[in-house]
Amino acid sequence: MTHALDVVNLTKSFGATRVLQEVSLEVAEGEFFVLLGPSGCGKTTLLRIIAGLEPMSRGDVSIRGQRVTDTPAEDRDIAMVFQDYALYPHMTARQNLEFGLKRRRMPKAEIQARVSRAAQTLGIDQLLDRKPRQLSGGQQQRVALGRAIVRQPKLFLMDEPLSNLDAQVRAAMRFELKRLQRDLGVATVYVTHDQVEAMTLGDRMAVINAGRIEQIGAPLDVYAKPANLFVGRFLGNPSLNVFPGSIERKSTTTVVCTPIGNFASGSNGTLASATEKVDVGVRPENLRVTDRELPGVPPLDVLLVEPLGAELLVYARRETVDVVLRVPVDTLPLDAKKVWIRSAGCHLHLFDPQTGQALAHFTAVEERES
Repeated sequence: MTHALDVVNLTKSFGATRVLQEVSLEVAEGEFFVLLGPSGCGKTTLLRIIAGLEPMSRGDVSIRGQRVTDTPAEDRDIAMVFQDYALYPHMTARQNLEFGLKRRRMPKAEIQARVSRAAQTLGIDQLLDRKPRQLSGGQQQRVALGRAIVRQPKLFLMDEPLSNLDAQVRAAMRFELKRLQRDLGVATVYVTHDQVEAMTLGDRMAVINAGRIEQIGAPLDVYAKPANLFVGRFLGNPSLNVFPGSIERKSTTTVVCTPIGNFASGSNGTLASATEKVDVGVRPENLRVTDRELPGVPPLDVLLVEPLGAELLVYARRETVDVVLRVPVDTLPLDAKKVWIRSAGCHLHLFDPQTGQALAHFTAVEERES
């Protein structure tokens, strides 16, 4: 099967510093693929190598089955959208859209048709005679997207194109960008450090850390089953709660013991690979809590409650262990002083304390007497 993009064993070094290490990935035709990771992890370098703007140290890049490892950027038939828009300030929006097509000596009628279609698609047909300084940030980004669209490339590459926009405009542009990409059906590789963008835009994503791909998958799958502790902590806001834990295997169930309570698995087989000592991760929204006392369950002291409209963020502590909870607004009163964790229904992730690799993911059940 031919993919829109294949990257195989790509390595990049700057002198003695290796910034990408044996990176391999595939992007299907029409797929929106996100490269997600913290600043400095190598994601922009990877995008620039795919575009032909940066040489690689080792590896191969193919576009639609054609090896382009040694092909100049201008011959790769890709279109790139940058973080800073990169519009020519002395040209109108129309002239910015036309520029690349004129360089390719495309017939005038075809240029006009492509520019008109792109402008209508992006809702900027009334702005074509304005220069960039006369446009808002969102309008400038639409022009930058239009300049990529008129190329009708084999592949779109986007390097944090929404990061300079304010939050409200950014949210609107996310919707427009996803709709546009689906309508055009062109494979897109999108770089971001913003997990919200990655989760909402991507059909699949690669989480990158220190030049290595930690996990590739559909955003909700990666969120629900992180491959390791880095991925678990990087995705989610507030971040994953992590506690030291131990495993107690009984005749009918296995119990994970933590400083905030004990959590029983419905099947011994679920935790078969878990070691005796584990790191236990649980997302703030995956803890079930109540402000009513539960017999035999020690409480957590509430430090702060932050109302977020439909939800509450609750910061709590048991002895020296801090916990963040995210609960529906009608779960607790704003002046709650203590909360109790209902173990059944809490979804947990177990990690090897030495390697950080995931061992199991499970939803706790009521503990039965054995």
